[in-house]
Amino acid sequence: MLLVFSGLFFRAAGEDAAEAGLFRLNPQRSGVAPVEAPAQAPKAAWTFKTQGDVVPSPVSDGKLVFFGSEDKNVYAVGALDGKQIWAFSAGAKVIASAALSGGSVYVGADDGTFFAIDAATGKERWRFKTERKIYSSAVVFDGLVCFGSADKCVYALDAASGKQAWRFQAQGAVLASPALDAETVYAGGEDNRFCAIDRKTGKERWSVKTLGGINGSACAAGGSVYVGDLRGTVYAFDAKDGAEKWRFATKGRVFSSPALAGDVLYIGSEDKHVYALEASTGKERWRFKTGAAVCSSPVVAGKLVLAGSYDDKLYAIDAAKGAEVWSFKTKGAVVSCPALVGGQAIFGSRDGNVYAVK
Repeated sequence: MLLVFSGLFFRAAGEDAAEAGLFRLNPQRSGVAPVEAPAQAPKAAWTFKTQGDVVPSPVSDGKLVFFGSEDKNVYAVGALDGKQIWAFSAGAKVIASAALSGGSVYVGADDGTFFAIDAATGKERWRFKTERKIYSSAVVFDGLVCFGSADKCVYALDAASGKQAWRFQAQGAVLASPALDAETVYAGGEDNRFCAIDRKTGKERWSVKTLGGINGSACAAGGSVYVGDLRGTVYAFDAKDGAEKWRFATKGRVFSSPALAGDVLYIGSEDKHVYALEASTGKERWRFKTGAAVCSSPVVAGKLVLAGSYDDKLYAIDAAKGAEVWSFKTKGAVVSCPALVGGQAIFGSRDGNVYAVK
């Protein structure tokens, strides 16, 4: 089970849309929304049906919402009404969440092709071919677009032309999405290795071994980097040299990417739980049990933590107490996390639908 995770954002249409267009809300992948989430259980405002599972998380520019599907298309729909504006045929399943920057939608496909698509028209601007599938969501910085591939590489391409600027050779498939700080790109792979890469040159700064492979994205903040692995371990590493600060063991594989709010780290596990850990020590504050594996990535929005589960629900959990506040049920596993635009939470489900709820 391979999954791509992303964050949640809540804004009126058009406000701070650049942040809404990036996986996990910012290049550091901290997963914290700058506003509060709905306090009560929402109802469906509209749904958009695709012909395949919707694993990716939608991104938005405030007016349109962009997402891929396993039906091999990338879609743009109206944020407030769900009406299709365009559909782009990627030629293969789209598992990766898109990144939106500079009027382009950047997204990879299951056949290893990475696309830049005009956000307004849905026309292809350029494409770049890797040798294997792309589940990684891109990050855009310094005129470059950076992502991983199952061909064991992390790529940085010129965002305007698609020309390769640098390539980092890992030792295993890189399905996780890169996280970023002022000097470094962080990415883990299926080779049980977590790497820090110079964002200008693509050269390795440091690497550390983990107990299991890494599919979830890291969170880089406050001088630390946090990430989970497929042995169920959550780590905190020093961002400068990779020295381990602490580790925490769950009882299931961790596909989830962590969210960091203050000194609390939130992360999901296949053991059906969402965990709240002290970011400085790794000590558990609480755990919340869902009905199935939690492979989505928690997002903190005000006093709530939102996370999807394989029990087909999106949950809102009290961030301080770990108690359920509300849940919304779909007809398929919820791996996607919502983009919140115009008072609506917009997210995908493995039932093939994108839901807008408010």
